[in-house]
Amino acid sequence: MTKRFLSSGVCIAVLFCITGAGCTTVAPPPSLQLEEEAGSSRENSLQAQRPLEPEQTAGNTAVAQTEQQKAPDPLGASTVQTEQEQREAAVVQTEQQKASDPIGASTAQTKQEQRTELAAAQTEQEQREAAAAATGKNSFVVNDAAAFAQAIAALNSAETDGTYTITLTGSLTSEPLVFTGTATKTIILKGDENPRTIQNNGNGALFSVPKTITLVLDKNISLNGNRKDAALVAVDGGTFIMQAGSALYGAGKSAVSLHNRATFMMRGGEIKDNTAGSHGKGGGVFVADSAFTLEAGSISGNTEGISYGGGVFVTEGGTFTLQGGTIAANSAHEAGGGVYLESGTLTMEGGAINDNTASYGGGVSLDDGTFTMHGGTLNGNKGYRGGGVYLHNSAALLLAAGTISGNTASSSAFGGGGVYIHNQSSVMMAGGSISGNTAVSAGGGVYVDDRGTFTMEGGELSGNTAVSAGGGVYVAHKSGTLRKKSGTIDDTNAADAGKVVYISSSKQRNTTASPGVMLNSTIAGSSGGWE
Repeated sequence: MTKRFLSSGVCIAVLFCITGAGCTTVAPPPSLQLEEEAGSSRENSLQAQRPLEPEQTAGNTAVAQTEQQKAPDPLGASTVQTEQEQREAAVVQTEQQKASDPIGASTAQTKQEQRTELAAAQTEQEQREAAAAATGKNSFVVNDAAAFAQAIAALNSAETDGTYTITLTGSLTSEPLVFTGTATKTIILKGDENPRTIQNNGNGALFSVPKTITLVLDKNISLNGNRKDAALVAVDGGTFIMQAGSALYGAGKSAVSLHNRATFMMRGGEIKDNTAGSHGKGGGVFVADSAFTLEAGSISGNTEGISYGGGVFVTEGGTFTLQGGTIAANSAHEAGGGVYLESGTLTMEGGAINDNTASYGGGVSLDDGTFTMHGGTLNGNKGYRGGGVYLHNSAALLLAAGTISGNTASSSAFGGGGVYIHNQSSVMMAGGSISGNTAVSAGGGVYVDDRGTFTMEGGELSGNTAVSAGGGVYVAHKSGTLRKKSGTIDDTNAADAGKVVYISSSKQRNTTASPGVMLNSTIAGSSGGWE
């Protein structure tokens, strides 16, 4: 059928060219074009039947696929759609893989979580190391009672010798705390840039310090006793140190109590407004068989309302060394407004004992103890007997240097504005001065009573005043003894009788006794130096 149609078409074209006036090209009818395309298709079909090389086959397949993609969308829109479909297919394939392998997918997720946790842990570790580098391994920063108690517990459990620091960023109230452990530790308590206070909330000492511990109160830290009948710091064989900027106040039974060869070094700070309470001894500091050294700072405004030692009480062979600082405005009902020695030693190398009051020994009272004065001043103290110093029961004072001045004895029957010597006690004056003291009755400078002894080998007594007798020195009984070998008792001393020296009712001197003038109360007349 197709062949017949093609032959007819050809004949018609030829006949048209012969019979016409000219030969004109005429397009074949559509049926002829279809036949041509059909012939072309047959040729292609024949070529397709021939075997192809492998490379040609692959290339033709790719071309065919490309042509098929282009055919429906010659402008390229289908290409974009195809890429989107490929991406979606990839997502579907990934989800199918995860669904088919849940263990593998979860494992990947777990590993990712582990990496995240590890990174967080490393960050926390770095932060801890940075904090440790900033504050030190043995340092604690606390701002409340719970954290403070935890820090003390950590210190007590530490088994390593060393220095530990607790810094308070807030004030707090604490129950009594005891330092324990066998390691040798120095524990430093301090406030931050602001003053901080720890208040005692119990009935025992706020801090107990055994022999292996050194407790240091540093700057900006105060301990408040809250008027409890207990010490603030009880040192039992250990060491206690106060630095500048620290303070102890409000204790009801001595601010500091030392026992069992303990050591207390006050390098600054304040011990103020404390009382001895029921203990009756040492409103500020109580020293028994221990050593206390005051280098700087002040012990002031402390009271002993029953017995002895408003500022400091020393007993059982204890030692108190005053190198600097002040003991001022303390008071005791009986004796030793500033310092009381029941036994033991007081060594004064500097500093001041000023403006204290007591019945016996406004500044210092000694009962069977030894006071050695190498410097410093006792000034402005007041007592019924012995405004500056009172000695009783075989006590001894060695005055090598320093000044006892401006003190007052208020008794109208006795005296001793500067020093009162009683009951087998003795004073050796090798230097220094006793000056400007006042007695309402007798002995403006020194009063010697009941087997007491005053020996002068140097120094000076001047400007002292007694209302009745003995401006410089008064010896009340024949049993009392004065021996002047050197030094000066001058006539700036004043009294109604014997402005320089008065010996009972039998001997006196009103002119200056210079270093070359010997005075002896046991010798009568001019041989004894009497006028």
